[in-house]
Amino acid sequence: MLTADSGSTAHITQVDALMFSYTVMM
Repeated sequence: MLTADSGSTAHITQVDALMFSYTVMM
């Protein structure tokens, strides 16, 4: 469970960072 949670968090963080970069570019 812990591993799955960690992976989920990492994925969300990556997506969040991508969205932030996209917003800054706009």
